[in-house]
Amino acid sequence: GLQPFDRPEILQADLTALILELALWGVVDPGSLHWLDPPDDAAVQQARRLLTDLQAIDNNGHITSRGKAMAELPVQPRLAHMLLQAGDEQNQPHACTIAALISEPDILRGDGHSVDLDDRLHALSRFQKHGARVAGIDVRRCQRVLRISRQLQDLLHRQPAPPSPVILSPGALLSLAYPDRIAGLRPDTTHSYKLVSGRGAMLPRHDRLQATPFLTIAAMDGRRAEGRIYLAAALKKEELQSLHGHRFIREERVFFDVEAKAVRGEVITRINKLAIAGKPLAGPDPLLVRKALLAAIGKKQLPLPWSRKATNLVRRIRLLASLNNQPTWPDFSEAALLATVEEWLTPYLDGIKNISGIQALNLEQILLHRLDWSQQKRLEQEAPTHLRVPSCSKVPLQYQEDGPPILAVRLQEMFGLPDTPTICRGRIRVLLHLLSPAQRPVQITDDLKGFWESSYHEVKKELKGRYPKHFWPDDPLNALPTSRVKPRKK
Repeated sequence: GLQPFDRPEILQADLTALILELALWGVVDPGSLHWLDPPDDAAVQQARRLLTDLQAIDNNGHITSRGKAMAELPVQPRLAHMLLQAGDEQNQPHACTIAALISEPDILRGDGHSVDLDDRLHALSRFQKHGARVAGIDVRRCQRVLRISRQLQDLLHRQPAPPSPVILSPGALLSLAYPDRIAGLRPDTTHSYKLVSGRGAMLPRHDRLQATPFLTIAAMDGRRAEGRIYLAAALKKEELQSLHGHRFIREERVFFDVEAKAVRGEVITRINKLAIAGKPLAGPDPLLVRKALLAAIGKKQLPLPWSRKATNLVRRIRLLASLNNQPTWPDFSEAALLATVEEWLTPYLDGIKNISGIQALNLEQILLHRLDWSQQKRLEQEAPTHLRVPSCSKVPLQYQEDGPPILAVRLQEMFGLPDTPTICRGRIRVLLHLLSPAQRPVQITDDLKGFWESSYHEVKKELKGRYPKHFWPDDPLNALPTSRVKPRKK
């Protein structure tokens, strides 16, 4: 299972230093050179983006004066940028020590240490005071780090540095080298972070840096989803503002809050994909509010007020559309209604911001307005909401998703009617639910004539015993219908 040979380093290494060196030579396009193994184009572009961010090259790939100064320092371009940006003697010594610590293996021995860079700086300070008597450190590594730090300071003294008004924390200095690894704590967590690139990063459990609002990460693994942090430092929000304020993007965001079931507006300050701060937005744009409501409805986060009448209306229209088999009716299928919700619902959303306002909408009337006058007239004639029965009562029809509509009516109100009522110009017979005086179905049929001739007499025997005060004639076809206990005497 082993590979025939090791993968070339150029195909797996960070190319930032290489691209900076090529820019120093005047080579803008690495593809113009002859390589044994050409570098990966994605890695080249990533290195270019970082060097542009660090002001080492311009947008065309040509080296800048800052890039030339970075190339003179014997450290990674990231760390070189940090050293040059650190300022005067107030911060440069700290920056040199941090650069040396990062460039060398960990000075702390064993496992179980925090990932906090401050622990390494504190251990190094103790080593300078007490020498080899400090427990838990690697003496040789400490000596090498201190030597490299002094060498870097000597090199920096040859280059002019801008004055620094304040002493920067290790996390702030580190952010000058790793602006793309600034990370913010995710809500409701203590160890899960989001980088400005959108990647995730995890602190080890119970690390002393947990719950720190912002970190600068110096070392982490290459997992795409949630990388593990190996070295980091706390970054104060004030330092983030002062050092990286030019990266801040301010945007107004209007969205539907699923938990509150309402539209919320907020002003967000972010760096790339990392939110730095947010505050409520007073009086969000009504157009954005409507869009947020419609988006929530489309995602089924916000239910529409489907009353019985609205559902009945949709089923009536679908029934007529299926019978006519003509594209004269709007598509009232569930998928079509959801796809066109912006078209038919938007005019009724003015002033609505939450679920209460949505639930107060009269969905039946809103949907009915999608039909023109002739369609509404035809709907009422061919698929009515109610039918008048022999007792003169208007009884509601319950339209079903599949099958004929149901007419639930007391048996006594149907006396004298020989045939089953129909709709759609006689093409569909309704399904009768003939009810007892207690409003319970005693017969379900679409053949009323057959019921009078056969089943009625059995039903009559049973119900007459239960409800003796009610009217149970021997000849239902010639009896007076009634909605009362007994018909009125003439």
